[in-house]
Amino acid sequence: MGTMPSLNAVIAEHCAPEFRGRMFGMNAMMQQSGNMTGPLVTAMLLSWAGSAWIFMTGGLILMVLSLHTVINHEGKFFHISYHHL
Repeated sequence: MGTMPSLNAVIAEHCAPEFRGRMFGMNAMMQQSGNMTGPLVTAMLLSWAGSAWIFMTGGLILMVLSLHTVINHEGKFFHISYHHL
């Protein structure tokens, strides 16, 4: 849920003032739709494939997304300075 404030800031920054209310409404509608359909789809997949398959697939997706993030934002993660140690 930590991404919601960031998403709201992006919406406020990039939408025209007369469209912002509708955009926030669409954002809330899609969030609620995801909150409803996500558990339903997961439960159906869980009953069909078993829990091991679901956890392995979720872990694989997280690893791929992590790798994608590190590759595309390579210079932004490693600017830690150790001179204060």
